[in-house]
Order: sequence, then C-alpha cells, then structure tokens
Amino acid sequence: MSLADKIHSGTVLAIDPSTKSLAFAVVSRSGSQVKLKAKGKINFSGLDDVMSKLGLLNVIVPELISYHKPDMVIIEQTIYIQNPQTSRLLSYVVGHMLGLALNSGVKVKDVGPLEWKRWLGYKSVSKAEIAEWSKEFGEKEAKKMASFERKNRVKTILQDKIKELNEDDYDIIDAIAIACWGVYTQY
Repeated sequence: MSLADKIHSGTVLAIDPSTKSLAFAVVSRSGSQVKLKAKGKINFSGLDDVMSKLGLLNVIVPELISYHKPDMVIIEQTIYIQNPQTSRLLSYVVGHMLGLALNSGVKVKDVGPLEWKRWLGYKSVSKAEIAEWSKEFGEKEAKKMASFERKNRVKTILQDKIKELNEDDYDIIDAIAIACWGVYTQY
C-alpha cells in the first residue's frame, strides 16, 4: 500500500434515519478503490412509540459499529418537516443515534442532504421540468413524476460510482451516497 493509499483510505458507516426505519451502508476506500461492504434497512414496524424505537436503536447502532468497525460514522442531518410531531420524533431518533455513535469511540459526523447531494452532482427537479410534465401528463401525474425523479436521480448518479450498487430501496441508496461522500471528502 502506497502512502497515497494510506492517506486516502478508511471505512464509513452511513445512516439515513427516519421515524419508520434506519437505512445504513458501509463503504470503504483504499486509494482510488471504493467498495460497498454492507447495506441494509431496519424497519421499526410494530413499534408504535418513540421510546420503543430508541430502545431498538440501543442494540442496533452499537452492533453495526462493533461488527463493521468503521473509522467514522456519518448520520444524515434532519430536514424541516411540515408536521411538528414528526420533526420532534425524528430529532429524538437522530440525537439518540449520535449519542450512541459517540459512545462507541468512533469519529462521528453529521451531514445535510444538500451537502452530500451537491458533492454527488445531484441536480434538483426544475420548475420547468414539472411544468412540461404537467402539460403532457397533467398536474397530479407531474407531481408523482417529480417525486420519483428526485429519488431516482441519486440512484442514477451513484451507479457510476459504485458498480455493484444493485439496489432499489431509495433510503438505502441515500445511505450509500452518504457513505461515498464520507470516504471521498473526509479522508
């Protein structure tokens, strides 16, 4: 391994949190080689209250860190959500995960969705695109198309960076993109 490989190498565990699930990806980099080592999603189905979800995180987050032994854990920052109840619950989930990751002794970072998407080369769906789709398919269908396109653009861009992507769950795809951002920008 060359000095350049040592400087630009590391393993990142990225987490894309929500109040319904936790998507994760483990990506390693050695020089110019990037490898997707693991990916997955843990659903909180059957857990109706936030304390039960936090209790499950008490087990999951330390196990992910212990098993994959990342150099860094990156958790996506929360975004403003119209529903205050959802915003409150998501802040509990993210804050708890940050605390659990910090307790593991691994370097921890958070990143906003705009930052990692900008690095990835993501371009937002434009008003002109939505207007064109509305003319052709109607307003309701244009909204559906815009929603799909927002998620699918990340997948399309990421397929050029990770050859073995082979993933259809957009939360997992976001976690992989966050991990890629981490191994390219933090080492």
